[in-house]
Amino acid sequence: MLRQHADVVAVESDPQSARFFGRNLEDHPGPGTVSMLQMSVEEAVRSRKITFSPRTIVLDPPREGIDKRANDALVALAPRFVVLISCDPMNGARDATEWIRGGYERLEFLVLDTMPHTQHFEIIQVFQK
Repeated sequence: MLRQHADVVAVESDPQSARFFGRNLEDHPGPGTVSMLQMSVEEAVRSRKITFSPRTIVLDPPREGIDKRANDALVALAPRFVVLISCDPMNGARDATEWIRGGYERLEFLVLDTMPHTQHFEIIQVFQK
C-alpha cells in the first residue's frame, strides 16, 4: 500500500502488532508519510484522530467486529474503497451491512481457509462508493 499511496494512517490496538508495524515500516519505507496510532479504531474516531477523508480504508477488526458508532463514523468519512476483513461471519455480515446502507456496493467477496482443518477462516469483502 505504501508504494501506491502517498499518505497512510494506521490504527492498531495491539501494542505488539504496532511495534511490528514500526519495524516493517523501517525495512520497507514508502514515498509518503505514515502515521501510527496505537489505539482502537473506536478511540481514534472518538478522539477525532482521523480528521481527513481517506481514499481507501482497510479494516481488520477483532472477532467482535467494529463498534457501531465507530463504523458509522468511518462510513461518514466517505472513502471511495473499503476492504473489510472478518474472522467472524456474523459480525462481518453486520459490519458489511453498515457499508451497504451507507451507499457502498460490494465488489468482491472472498473466503480464505487460513487455518486448514479448523473452523476458522477469513472473509475479505471489497466495497466501492
